[in-house]
Amino acid sequence: MSKLAEMINKYQNEIRADWLKQMAGSVSRADLMTKEELDIQSRELMDAIAMGARSGEITNLDGPAWSQTREVLNAISTSRAR
Repeated sequence: MSKLAEMINKYQNEIRADWLKQMAGSVSRADLMTKEELDIQSRELMDAIAMGARSGEITNLDGPAWSQTREVLNAISTSRAR
């Protein structure tokens, strides 16, 4: 497992909590997205990133190991566009 994957696995909850905290202070739009939806999307994205990093294929984000991450990002983008 790569060092990146180890770090993500070890600190995933802290990374996500800090990320949500930073977003809440700068881009939070409660009228467009609920806190629950943001929490779900951030968890799905972190899980997908962790899975991609565990593959060891951390330099080829176009590879199959990162397909779930791309799918999650696409779903988030679609949701935000609505």
